Amino acid sequence: MPARLHALLFAALVALASCAMPRPEFADEDPPPLQAVGWLDLDRYMGRWYLIANIPNFAESGNVAPYVEYSRRTDGLIDDKYTAFEAFGGDPFTKDGYIEIFNPMVPAEGRITFLPPLWRDYAVIFLDPEYQYTVVGLQDRDYVWFFARTPVISEDVYRKMLDVARDNGFDVTQILRFAHRREDVGAPGFQ
Repeated sequence: MPARLHALLFAALVALASCAMPRPEFADEDPPPLQAVGWLDLDRYMGRWYLIANIPNFAESGNVAPYVEYSRRTDGLIDDKYTAFEAFGGDPFTKDGYIEIFNPMVPAEGRITFLPPLWRDYAVIFLDPEYQYTVVGLQDRDYVWFFARTPVISEDVYRKMLDVARDNGFDVTQILRFAHRREDVGAPGFQ
């Protein structure tokens, strides 16, 4: 499939997934807004982040060795370039997304899209002091992503990320890891 068509299909699937996924059951009201981290140095946050785990959506499910590259733009937006493989040994494919920060005083909150004009509100809900691990979630709590600067992390860090997601109202029973090594493919807990 041509890369441009593949990218368009990916963007459409992400948009459809975000509309079609059921929202988690809460009392009779929407959950409170996610609590974003207190401060985030955007320049330090830029660069490559490996996707460690997420609540799968059909646009990302089954991808191997995915990562994102964040870079600032002159118009104030942030480029979110997603790269992954359909299988180990295959060619990579990329998808271009954008992040908009609502308030420069609160850079850990904003909105994201891979198919404008369909934007989703998100928050960075965990970021370690060394900028090595982060957890990002959508405000409606139907998706959460674990990122790290390296493709493999310790079990202690992974459990901490699960605790952060759970404490913020995400259904952690749905979270699955991405394969970054061939031996991860088909292993319990991996997509």
